[in-house]
Amino acid sequence: MGEVRLENGKRAIGSPKRPPMPLPPRSGGGHRGPAPFSLPHTAQIATLKLATGVHLRNRGLELRWLDEEARMFQLDGAKVVIIGGSAGMGLATARVAMEHGAAMAIAARNPSRLDAAAKDLEMRFGRTVPRRALHVEDRVAVRAFLEAEAPFDHLVLPGSTVNPTLYDDLTDGDARASFDSKFWGPFWAAFDARDLMRRGGSVVFFSGVAAERPVRGYVIGACINGALHAGVRSLALELGKLGLRCNVISPSLVDTPLLDALHALEKEKITAALAARLPVGRIGRAEECAMAAMLLMCNHFMTGQVIGVDGGHLSIP
Repeated sequence: MGEVRLENGKRAIGSPKRPPMPLPPRSGGGHRGPAPFSLPHTAQIATLKLATGVHLRNRGLELRWLDEEARMFQLDGAKVVIIGGSAGMGLATARVAMEHGAAMAIAARNPSRLDAAAKDLEMRFGRTVPRRALHVEDRVAVRAFLEAEAPFDHLVLPGSTVNPTLYDDLTDGDARASFDSKFWGPFWAAFDARDLMRRGGSVVFFSGVAAERPVRGYVIGACINGALHAGVRSLALELGKLGLRCNVISPSLVDTPLLDALHALEKEKITAALAARLPVGRIGRAEECAMAAMLLMCNHFMTGQVIGVDGGHLSIP
């Protein structure tokens, strides 16, 4: 084992792991598979920079944990704005983002629930959470809120409502209201936010599995989700010129207050039926979508992507 010492000259216990050895050849000749990557002997002086700033030196390749890598999945110094942040996936995203260092501002349509959510976040994390009651369909109000919170780094847009309606019962008003809430509201919010955001930031949209797998009574929702999937790929090109990224989370059925409101009388029946078909054996949780939002905010090499958080919904035969 090579010498292991800290920068201050003290010895450390253990040493970095050696590269894996190639698998032995099969009887009869040939290898079990390609040999794992190994370092040449001449390149064996290694430095491992730990998050504490301590260096371990050993014979081997020099490896450094860059600050960006050491702070992966951290939002220290970043500001996140969530429209639809008073409950469900939006509130869950606010909690996990603040837990990882983000400053937060939230908006939602229900003033009392919004105020309760903001106070809960303030008590949990000891930081002020600006909030504003508004409807995502109200472009003027949304723009004013975004301007008041600028500059910020990430815009998360889960706040929308599409009422399940059978195709034969669909009206022009229902269809337009749904598009205004789930497509046009988030679309114009992202459009108006682009000159208020810092380079390196991102927009996170929310769609749904119905874009890929039909759900009876959800034709308009499927159309909206499909539009978001197509739109985010083109928006990635437009926002990329400004140093911004955009992605969309596509969940299956998730246990949120919106699910309670839309299916209050038959929630248990609906969730049990879907859970029995999903490979994971249950419906989703808001916190699981929040984890996906964190990934999209923190991974600067992801843009134009549709991220399924669906419990294997698309794998159902």
